[in-house]
Formats: sequence, C-alpha cells, structure tokens
Amino acid sequence: MMSAHFLQKSHPNFVILGIPIGDKALSSTFILEKHEEAKALLLKLEEVSAVDPHVAFSLLRQCAGFCKLAHHARGTPPSQAISALEAFDHNIRATFTKCTVVDTSNQAWQQAELSLSRGGLGIRSLSRHSPAAYIASLSSSGAVPLSQEHLIHAVQLYFSLVPSSEVVSMGGGVDIPYPSKGLHLQPSEFQVAIKWWLGLDTSCGSICPLCPGRVLDPLGHTCKRGGDVVTRHKKLRDTLAETCRRAHLSVKVEAGSNHTKDHSHTHPADILVPNWSTGKLAAFDLSVTSPPNSNVLLEAGLAAGQAARATEQSKHDENDVKCKELGWICVPMVVEAYGAWGTEAMESFSLLASRLATSSNRAKAEVLAALYGRLNLNLVRAKATAILSRCFVPDY
Repeated sequence: MMSAHFLQKSHPNFVILGIPIGDKALSSTFILEKHEEAKALLLKLEEVSAVDPHVAFSLLRQCAGFCKLAHHARGTPPSQAISALEAFDHNIRATFTKCTVVDTSNQAWQQAELSLSRGGLGIRSLSRHSPAAYIASLSSSGAVPLSQEHLIHAVQLYFSLVPSSEVVSMGGGVDIPYPSKGLHLQPSEFQVAIKWWLGLDTSCGSICPLCPGRVLDPLGHTCKRGGDVVTRHKKLRDTLAETCRRAHLSVKVEAGSNHTKDHSHTHPADILVPNWSTGKLAAFDLSVTSPPNSNVLLEAGLAAGQAARATEQSKHDENDVKCKELGWICVPMVVEAYGAWGTEAMESFSLLASRLATSSNRAKAEVLAALYGRLNLNLVRAKATAILSRCFVPDY
C-alpha cells in the first residue's frame, strides 16, 4: 500500500529530479527553457573574452558547454530532445566564434568537437552524444530492461548525426590557462594557435619576411630561419630540466660535447640525468618532428605517433654508440608538432612524475598532467610565435 503522505499525479506529463517525463512537446519545451538559462552564462563568457580569450575558451569547454545539459541528455529519450540539444550546440559554436574571433568551417568544427587526444578541442556535442548518454543511463539504472528497439533507435540516431568522415589528429592541445604560472597564451597567440590546430588558414596572405618571394604556408608550416626552432628547443629543454631538479635530480644541460675525441662537436645529451636506471646516467635528447614534413608521411597518416617512432629510431642510430662509450643510456624525448609524445618520452615522464610525486606529496596523475601541460603549452606558444612573427599585420 502506498502511504497517504505521497503525492500522487495521474497527469501524463510531469518533471521529476530535473527530468521531463511525458511527450515530446514537454521534453523539448523543458530543455529549451534550460537552454535559455544557460545562455546567460554564454553571454558572460563573451565579456570575459574581450579581456582574455584563452580563459573564456577554457570556461566554455569546462563549465558552460556539454556539462550544462548532460543530465537532461542522459534522462530524456534522444528523439524527444534532439531539436533542443541541436539548438544548444549551435549557441556553443556561436559563442566559441565570438570568444576566439575564429570563424570555423564545418569540417574544422567537426574536429573541434573531438577530444583533445584526437586532435580536437574537447567541445563535445550534446546532440551527438545524447543517444549514447541515454543508453548508458537507461541500462545502468536496472529499473527498465533495455529493449532492442531502444538500442536500435539510439544507434540509428547516433549515426545520422555523426559525419561520414571525421578529422583525426594527434594528441596535445591548449591546456587550462594559469596566467600566474606562465601557462597562458596572449590573445594574438591564442587566436593563431586555434587556427593552426584546426587546420585553418594562418598565412594572412603574407610573404615570409625571412624567405623572400615565398608565400607563407596556410597551414602554419614555417621555415627554420629566424631562430624559432632553437628558442622552442631551449624552452622545452629548460622546462624539463626544471622538473627534474624539482624531483631532486642534479641534471646537467647540453652535456657530452667534450667527453670523447671523435665526437667533440656533438651533444648526446640535452639533459644528462644521474642515477636514472641501474645506476647509469640517462641522456635525454629532445627533438620536435612534424608528421607532414617527415619522411614517413604516408605511415604518419595511417598510424598515430608514427613520425615520433621514426625519429626515436633515428636518434638511437645517431647517439647509441656515443652514449655507450660514455656509459650512458640514450633516451630520445621526441614530440610531434601537434603535441603527441613518443613512447620513450612518455615512459620517462611517468618515471619522473613518480619521483616528483613522492618528493612533493602530490598525486602522480596530478604531477604528470601538469608536466604535459607545461611542455605542450610551450610547444603551442612557440608555433604561434613563429607564425605571428612572419605575418604582416598593418598598423592602423
């Protein structure tokens, strides 16, 4: 028997725990109302972007997008909510354009909706994720058996929303900004970084000032003149060396040039790390490679990280003999231009994070995320700086 204290309703349309139960009209109207409430936050982000677009974008991705209506997507049948969720996705895209001052093509926006590890910006689409979210919620509740009809309908809806071809890229990305720690991009740097990351034209129709007569590459591939490559290398090296020192490792920078007579003009170690493995010193050799410019272009297009693996092997071929003479271990620290690190670098970062986590009483995952964030933000900033230094911007 149901207690008399329970409120009973016989109306077919009602809302419980923030989820509309009833027909399509109720669900659509309810979610549109929530959508209107969320728009107030989007308008505030546009104001923030006038001061700092990097911070505004981070808030959009973390606080004002997918998460605002995820609960409703999980509890409402996709067929009833899809039009309202598509409207919300449209507003997210419009806010992104205003915050970054970057107008994306449809293809670039499809890429932006991918995860950071797949070369996107992590701006998840509610309309595309709602079928999977609803299936997960329904099946995990256990209260209602998941019928084959529900499953087939949700899967069909999902594939009707997913583009026929997706742009898949490597890992990395623009991390959460911390201006006080230097982990932050200036407005001009952030705008050009977003364009480069999404494959949009960054050339401004300019001629490279360092290569007379050569038009800048629209995808942001810059020449090696002007010292940008050296500056980028030193910044990555110094960031990694600083992290090693914080883990109480007495590292040396640019070591090995005078250790042997035959290799007096080489630097087997950008960073020499003592007691790295079985008492031996490790020679960290940093290198940045670009898949479009590598000798493994075809392979890089078929398998993620192929350019990094090829560069790792070439570093071993180049330095293993020298390092063996010195009693060192050669450790190539290779990163692709879009932020995907090689296998040996990731293994070394994991070990380094374990040591730093122990010495600082912090979680290893937190330390590792911070290390990747610092390194990859420096990588993105270096690319943005190289592009901006070659683009002619008229002084009005």
